[in-house]
Amino acid sequence: MKIENNYGLLSKDKSRYLYAVYILILASLFIPNLYPIVGADPFLYPIFGYATSCDDTLAYQSAYVTVTNTQTGAVYYDTTEQDGYYGVTFSNMGDTLEWEDGDTLIVWINGTGAYTGWTGKQVTVFDEALVPHQINITLCNDTTPPKTTFSLTGLRGCNEWYTSNVTVTLTASDNDSGVSHTKYQLDNNILINYSEPFILTSEGPHNISYYSIDNAGNNETPKNMVVQIDKSIPQTTVSLIPQLPNGNNGWYTSNVNILFYSEDEISGINETWYKINNEEWQKYTGPSTIEDDGEYKLDYYSTDNACNAESIQSTEIKIDTVNPSISLKKPVENRLYISDRELIHLPSRTIIIGKVTIGVDVNDATSGIDKVVFYVDDDPKYTDTIDPYEYVYDTKSLLLRPHTIKVKIIDNAGNTKETSELNFWYFNIKLSSLASYISS
Repeated sequence: MKIENNYGLLSKDKSRYLYAVYILILASLFIPNLYPIVGADPFLYPIFGYATSCDDTLAYQSAYVTVTNTQTGAVYYDTTEQDGYYGVTFSNMGDTLEWEDGDTLIVWINGTGAYTGWTGKQVTVFDEALVPHQINITLCNDTTPPKTTFSLTGLRGCNEWYTSNVTVTLTASDNDSGVSHTKYQLDNNILINYSEPFILTSEGPHNISYYSIDNAGNNETPKNMVVQIDKSIPQTTVSLIPQLPNGNNGWYTSNVNILFYSEDEISGINETWYKINNEEWQKYTGPSTIEDDGEYKLDYYSTDNACNAESIQSTEIKIDTVNPSISLKKPVENRLYISDRELIHLPSRTIIIGKVTIGVDVNDATSGIDKVVFYVDDDPKYTDTIDPYEYVYDTKSLLLRPHTIKVKIIDNAGNTKETSELNFWYFNIKLSSLASYISS
């Protein structure tokens, strides 16, 4: 609602303006102290100025030049709608609200247009010592909305992802009336006024809508941006088939299939890489198989779509699929042994008289030999774990009777191999044992 100033003087013409100034100057000669109104002071107090169009047109919006008494709230104002001189006068003649000596009078310039340097802001505190008061204003026909840009500060990853907290800065500009304020909305939160840079800390994508309003009331079309944050590294697990070593002492006795499973809940998995022993790194594209016997170190890691890299993980794989080798070195077929000495070749069988050392030749190229077990007549007589692997068979036998010898080897992976059975005739009796036998 417009308040009419019944005591105002609005001058649009330079001559009238100068005339008014002249009268006031003359009045000031006869009134030495032209201070704010006291009681029903009959004098008029002027504010003059010159209004200029910033774009050299007459198409700017009206300006409201306002004089306010901050103690009483009394207000007088007038308008200017084109280039030229204007004036607004104030007093309290006939007003129920008195302006008294010492009251603070504040001049404002307001309006719906764009006013360079003055819009909606305090222009000056009334100075009683200066009469007349002059305030020049510039009015613009501002129909262009402001422009808002953003900048993001943080550690850049890949694919438009950040790998750290992100500071968001909004910067608005307006070449005509100037920026009034900027608003933004983060995700599904309420729309708030932007006052300073804000920090995004939570992971995931963030939707930010923002726009600015200038002092002429022009609204920028809202803009949108997405800020993506992934500060977490991916996690990779390896699955081996067989799942657990199927041999002894952590050894596999078959081929091993390798599968990798990677997880990243924020940006998602990009790639998984692995290498075996000192080979080159290779990208995982599907299950692979280790077929050769040996001991392997499997290294692996994954990267996510933000380029966060997992620390290198490792696991050991030991494979021994080949049985060890073993052969009976002593005794051999068709020999005569007396007191552990080989004497002659026999035509059909092996005969052993007295004790005999059973020895073997063994070999295992991968996991190594765990133990060698010596059997006589399928009965395990002795287990040896130290090379040379031997067993002295020295059992009392009063009659020349047939027996069998067999030796079994077991490697550290649990692979086994046996010699062929050796059939032999055996007789072993000591003199002391013979005398004891005769006496009985």
